[in-house]
Amino acid sequence: MTLTITVDDLRPDLVLIALDGAVDAASSGEVKAALEPFTTRRGVIVVLDMGSLAFIDSAGLGALIGAQRRLRELDSELRLTRVPSHVEKILHITALDQALPIHSVEDDDDE
Repeated sequence: MTLTITVDDLRPDLVLIALDGAVDAASSGEVKAALEPFTTRRGVIVVLDMGSLAFIDSAGLGALIGAQRRLRELDSELRLTRVPSHVEKILHITALDQALPIHSVEDDDDE
């Protein structure tokens, strides 16, 4: 399965990145590359739309954790939205749901 990444730099403080397909050892570098430009901005919220994500493995999770760490150093944040239940289960089992905030679309509308 392939991975398609769509990046919408909506405002200086808000970015939407949509993942469609599988994030695994072969494609995690693409995710890192898509997130990298935003890990140097102070005060940015990067929203990762996972609604079309079919699969994620440990390499993919590692890419997300690494980006979150770099973002937090600059008072920025990575937020996950539209997380499929199979991905949410993996995040819960690995306790990464504590490090990677999951926001519903309704939460995003409240801001």
